[in-house]
Amino acid sequence: MGLTDIFKAKKGKTEPENKLEDLLIKSVNEPAYRPEFYKALLEEDLVILTETQLGAEGEKILKENTKIKVVALADGRIPVFTSVKRIHDRDEMKQNVNFIKLKGIDLFRIFDEQTTVILNPYSDFSKILLPDEIKKMRTGELLRPDKQINIQKETKIRIGQPAKYPNELVNSLSIYCSRRKEIRGAYLAQIQYSPNDKPHLLFGIDVENNADGIFNEVSEAIRPHIPQGDMVDFIKIDSKNNVSEYLTKQTKPVYLRG
Repeated sequence: MGLTDIFKAKKGKTEPENKLEDLLIKSVNEPAYRPEFYKALLEEDLVILTETQLGAEGEKILKENTKIKVVALADGRIPVFTSVKRIHDRDEMKQNVNFIKLKGIDLFRIFDEQTTVILNPYSDFSKILLPDEIKKMRTGELLRPDKQINIQKETKIRIGQPAKYPNELVNSLSIYCSRRKEIRGAYLAQIQYSPNDKPHLLFGIDVENNADGIFNEVSEAIRPHIPQGDMVDFIKIDSKNNVSEYLTKQTKPVYLRG
């Protein structure tokens, strides 16, 4: 299990109150929605319980250095909610509570580096956010591939189709691509750079713009389907290289924009 895989689901049916809840529910079973979920988590309003009464309900601007005591669970984790309604799911929280709403990016900035957050702890769908995960969300590292390499000279490679076709991975990739208008197509191969290297998957993405950003998100969308320790490569489809020519002319695309 990877850093970003701690999504939880209980038996039951939850009607989403907003975009963020819809993406959380979808992300539990389908990782293709997780890049979009993480972006919404930073952009949308989140609700946090406080021991501080800030006056009448409504929007207000807090003065600089205002101190707010945040409510924690018995195990020290901080409960955070995607809407006010989620506070009272399953009637776990029966009494009236004080709360504030903050944009996700602002909320996560107030936590120290040891804080673990549990999103919607009383709901059918929830998500544990570990300290390192929160840090990487704030810095933009979370949706970034492990590394990028540039091949500077001619290199002999072996390329073909994987003996065992990764159906679940391809399904997640196709769902992700269908939600990004920049992507024209996606292709799959297996590549080996030298006889001593272990063959691994290669994805060619035909993208109009923002290739680096797309690669970052694709890596998260398919990560749960990649065995731990295995490597995956991404390339931008380019008519000037032989690998792109092989992918576009000799393989069946895993996604084509309609």
